[in-house]
Amino acid sequence: MDGVVLATDVDLMTTYVGGTDECVATLVADEELEAMVVGADHRLAWDGDSLNPPPADQSR
Repeated sequence: MDGVVLATDVDLMTTYVGGTDECVATLVADEELEAMVVGADHRLAWDGDSLNPPPADQSR
């Protein structure tokens, strides 16, 4: 894929991929991946997750 940007960190639970609209659409459509479109202002902390509920013990 041309024009792909990949950002990851061993301490994070997420890998960020940037690319063309076609590239992003292909990744999001792949049923073997848990992928979603996020904005550049997406939070990395657990409270930035809009799909999964926060942990019951929020002191972690």
